[in-house]
Amino acid sequence: MVFKGTARCFSDADQAAWAVMGGRVKNGDIVVARYEGLRGGPGGREISLLPYMLNALNADHIGMITDGRLSGSNRGAMVCHITPEAYDGGPLALVEDGDKIRIDIPNRRLDLLVDENELQRRKKI
Repeated sequence: MVFKGTARCFSDADQAAWAVMGGRVKNGDIVVARYEGLRGGPGGREISLLPYMLNALNADHIGMITDGRLSGSNRGAMVCHITPEAYDGGPLALVEDGDKIRIDIPNRRLDLLVDENELQRRKKI
């Protein structure tokens, strides 16, 4: 229930699912599927294909975070409904490939392990 991994960023869950199916996501990665929330989606569709693909790969060693909506049929380190969503400029929009992320479900923490100065620089771009 605690997982630290490397961000693999996608602008929607379908792109992420294709990357998973194509073998471009590996153990130790955290799939970031953003722009899937109520505003960015729009409408907050359920992004079921992506977690199903991760579950098929035994997702215990692959994490996922999204501003989208998931059902309860997932396993592993998966966090959904992140707000403010990326579309509204939430922190999820600042994540880049290669960033380290820690998911700590028992302590209800999701940490982007990037220096605050770097995050401020990314906000300005």
